[in-house]
Amino acid sequence: MLMARITISGAGPDAGRLASIASKSPDTFTWLPLQDAHQLPAPTDAARVDHSVKAVLDHAERSAVSYVGPGEPLGDDPVTDALVRKSAERGLDVELLEAPPLWWANRPAGEAYSVISADDIDDADISHTCIVTGIVGATKLQEVASRLHGRSQNLRLSVVPWNSSPTAVAPAAEIDLLALPTPVHPCAVVTSPLAAMDEPGSIRSLLEIVARLRAPDGCPWDREQTHESLRRHMVEEAYEAVEAIDAGGGRELAAELGDVLVQVALHSQIASESGEFTFADVVSSISTKLVRRHPHVFDNLKLEGADEVLSNWERIKAGERGHEDFLDGVPKSLPSLAYAREAWSRAERLNAAVLDNDSARKPLDAFEGWLEQVPESQRETALGRFMLALVRIASGVDLDPELALAAENRRFRERVRRSVAKTRE
Repeated sequence: MLMARITISGAGPDAGRLASIASKSPDTFTWLPLQDAHQLPAPTDAARVDHSVKAVLDHAERSAVSYVGPGEPLGDDPVTDALVRKSAERGLDVELLEAPPLWWANRPAGEAYSVISADDIDDADISHTCIVTGIVGATKLQEVASRLHGRSQNLRLSVVPWNSSPTAVAPAAEIDLLALPTPVHPCAVVTSPLAAMDEPGSIRSLLEIVARLRAPDGCPWDREQTHESLRRHMVEEAYEAVEAIDAGGGRELAAELGDVLVQVALHSQIASESGEFTFADVVSSISTKLVRRHPHVFDNLKLEGADEVLSNWERIKAGERGHEDFLDGVPKSLPSLAYAREAWSRAERLNAAVLDNDSARKPLDAFEGWLEQVPESQRETALGRFMLALVRIASGVDLDPELALAAENRRFRERVRRSVAKTRE
């Protein structure tokens, strides 16, 4: 048998390339509207495909031939797919000259892609757009989709029926293999990495967006941020989330919580760039902590009621940190009033024997008794008016209530420390 070469060229999405392709070979076969070529019947059914393939192969056994298919052409042309298979059976050498697929005309200029055979998926680089060809029949399509899914779930798969645009576009993780279309002719599968906004509801997408903002060609503002410069933004976003809760929550709360989450993602990205920690470390830390501090849920400890749970929580925290001062866990950056509330609540849970100063307490007894008689729905308003009155009193005697309370918080902290130390003796 005479060995001969068959050159298969893709015409790409531009019909203007046909003339230049045909001029390179005197024996050109095609079913495309190409002048001076051996015209084959358009492949509207399997019989016509077989007829065209036989005509090219018979000629190739006598002399070198060129076949021009539309688009890529593997995946765009059933004649090309069959010709490649049948050439191997006859022992004929084949050279494939690739071109963009038919649907590539609407893609960005210069966008890179690779064409790979369905049999070479396992070794191919799929970190960029790939056109997987040589797919004939539903079984082969399901096999290819399954193998791609096995390699990475962070892919967008598109099934491209012959002479058509991509369909069934979806992330690999979401494709139902049994629901894939049943191709009548050979088809291709296009893979591309999931873009950040392909999964707007995923943490992965958020982290990709934040990393992109911090990239060398990202956002100038985001790139210059540090842990320190973001401090006030973390506080502001937390307060806005609290305001949304006070306003009734709903979609507004979802948006504000998103702003808080962005702060977490930004700090994690900044830390990962310097090798401190990653977002995964953040998640791992809190997941481990939640399990460890809820032995009544994840272990066999029996606790009765929220008060016992909170007391046990504080004991576990104390054991973890080994603090002499059990109020170390209360952020010192809190406003004095918020710090006082948290410090007092924590001291109570620790059963610290810390009493109010009697001289300060006595004038408040009457107010406490009166407040208990106020309807519950009005107590917050009554307390707020009383506290505002205290601020006016402090202002009247030229005192700063914030500084005064901060100083008392420090004294209270010391009393708690002594009380806890005494219980250990």
